[in-house]
Amino acid sequence: MKTIQNILLVMCFILSSVSFCQSQLSNSRNDEITAFIKKVIKDIEIPGAAIAIIKDNNVVYKNYIGKANLEYNIPVTDSSLFRLHSLSKVFVSVGVFQLVEQNKISLEDKISMYLFDLPNEWKAIKIKNLLSHSSGLPDMKEETNPSEEIATKNVYSKPIQFPVGERASYNQTNFWLLNRIIRKITNNSFSKSYNKSVWRKI
Repeated sequence: MKTIQNILLVMCFILSSVSFCQSQLSNSRNDEITAFIKKVIKDIEIPGAAIAIIKDNNVVYKNYIGKANLEYNIPVTDSSLFRLHSLSKVFVSVGVFQLVEQNKISLEDKISMYLFDLPNEWKAIKIKNLLSHSSGLPDMKEETNPSEEIATKNVYSKPIQFPVGERASYNQTNFWLLNRIIRKITNNSFSKSYNKSVWRKI
């Protein structure tokens, strides 16, 4: 069965010139934004999207447009699930800095303070190296939906790419380790760590 994958459309609007009611946009501006979004969706052929505009922690606009599944003609609703893919990396970075603000971790901490199963060559790497992609770690990008146990075993067997701090090279392993550190410190799953996020209001 062919699966149609939804694309999560994140749009940023400059709202400083917009007049707000207490918790929503004016009807005319609401219609204007909806028309713009529909045009973008049509132009770049996005099957469906969930959109929100947030100001001062209030959702001032939200809409669900298009199809969650083309094969069965299912519309996008507030219950539709989207694959976030790399968008989740933004949340990981925010989560790390929230822990820094709470004095629960430091950017200078070695990751071995929190993760005890690391290869010896990884133990001197610091949290700041993961965030700046200067860790020199091997990339997990070749893994295709394995269990975390298998992915861990595979990436741990790969050689270091360059000495820590020598240069920057983007890879997935850095975010995976940051995710693990967040889970370790909060003693919670990654999603539950954000259960008070404004996104829950959408």
